[in-house]
Amino acid sequence: MIDNPIKWLIKFLNNKGYEVYRQGSLSEGVPYPASFFTYYNTYTEYDAYFDNSATTLEYAVSLYFYSTDISQLYTVFEQMRKELKAYGWLCPDAGADTPSADKEHYGRVFEIYFKETR
Repeated sequence: MIDNPIKWLIKFLNNKGYEVYRQGSLSEGVPYPASFFTYYNTYTEYDAYFDNSATTLEYAVSLYFYSTDISQLYTVFEQMRKELKAYGWLCPDAGADTPSADKEHYGRVFEIYFKETR
């Protein structure tokens, strides 16, 4: 069971060998790792109710992957997508390109969702 989906996601990605940051939190002038993930919790909302009580809490997360190796953009991304789905995350899209503040890095982003039953 996943208690806190955001903390779980960070630990999961760290265990895969990637550094993980909150989107927009890297300090200007600090060198980026060769490959890394960032995330942004776009919303967390109660999704279903029974007898005037919330029964489901949905987490929406924008998950970004940046790398200096463009070939990793798709292979790592697709692997993480498959693995997250196996743990109950909803991954309804295949992602999209996203710009990087560092000209040496390429970026990709996709939306993922986790529904927590209460």
